Amino acid sequence: MIKENKKKDPSWMYVEYLAVVEKTNTFCDSGIAFTKLMQVDSTILISGSDLKYKDTFQCQYLINSGEVEGKDQRFFHLEFSIKRSENSDLDSFVSLLKTVRGILAKIGAKVAVLWDDMSFEYSKQAYAMVYRTENLMRKLITNFMVVKVGAHWASEATPSEVKEVITKAKREDYLNPLHNVDFIHLADYLVKPYSNTSQTDLLKQLRTAENMDDLTKLKELLPQSNWTRYFSRIVDCEDTYLSARWTELYELRCKIAHNALVAKADYEKIKALCKDLNEKIEDAIRKLLQVNIPNEEVKNVAENSVQTVSLFYGNYILSWKYLEDMILSRVLQEDPNIKIHHLNVGSALAFLRKKDLLDDDDVKDVQILYEVRNFIVHPSDRVLTDFEIESLTGRLFERTKIIYGKWNRAGDI
Repeated sequence: MIKENKKKDPSWMYVEYLAVVEKTNTFCDSGIAFTKLMQVDSTILISGSDLKYKDTFQCQYLINSGEVEGKDQRFFHLEFSIKRSENSDLDSFVSLLKTVRGILAKIGAKVAVLWDDMSFEYSKQAYAMVYRTENLMRKLITNFMVVKVGAHWASEATPSEVKEVITKAKREDYLNPLHNVDFIHLADYLVKPYSNTSQTDLLKQLRTAENMDDLTKLKELLPQSNWTRYFSRIVDCEDTYLSARWTELYELRCKIAHNALVAKADYEKIKALCKDLNEKIEDAIRKLLQVNIPNEEVKNVAENSVQTVSLFYGNYILSWKYLEDMILSRVLQEDPNIKIHHLNVGSALAFLRKKDLLDDDDVKDVQILYEVRNFIVHPSDRVLTDFEIESLTGRLFERTKIIYGKWNRAGDI
């Protein structure tokens, strides 16, 4: 059986390994024998419970061993410890542990990590860095959205559950909904591409393109991220670069969050990623006043934010935009001289009803669905649960299918 060591002193750092080897002969058949084997490596010198490594580093060393019950195997329970202090030589400790694991590998041992305060120490230091980077990103996005889009962008983009909490608490915390967004989705506010142009308008311009200059202008209508639109000209960084490093940092952050072992290499990578991201984000914050969002683009920035914050809201907005594009496209098909930018949903419905292309039920239902869209993207006291918005998305899909079916049967689409 493994002997229980004395209660761990919090002023010390401990690392424990449990190594299991097959009993093939008398080689390394006791704790004393294994201790001697370790000292075959000339960098290790052990005297009692004192271990010296490379002449300068010292730590405490304990070992007990025994046979695994019911198996032709032997175990070694190893414990290494050093005093916690700001001057602790963690690099030498890491190097020693790597050497020990190498020795265990040479004798074919299977090793389990029972305790690793080194990993905990790296996790603590790494988490502090990730926390700062994450909140710098929240600071940039909040400033960007509030200053450039408007103070109510947050309530436009807040999930229904958060709105309900705010309403019950009777507090206007609508400026900080980003604290309810998962780390991995946070950067989507800036790096997720979206289009400022409806499919209908894009197709119309594509049909009327006559030369290469027209086609070149069409490239400007392709989906782009907020970072590409408003920051790439003033910050030396592409959205793909930012997105890739944010995703890499997220994967390492998950190791900390899920209590996985964080090695020195992980810590160093987190340190480098945070330093790089912090420089880019801080540069963007400093230059925020140079960002200009044209009035006609503000609506799309807000809608894109809604899709980022809530999956259910995002699905509804995407479904609505499909129906809206279909309706506006039909109006243009009937009257190509109508200017799309001067057309709204209400006037489009009235136009199509007058031509008997929609009936009263179609118009009434689409108007209700349009109001739901407005509840989502504009400040409102109304709270929609995920179940309600999912139900309404189904209703929106059904109405779209009905209208499409009418026009398709008529051979007009």
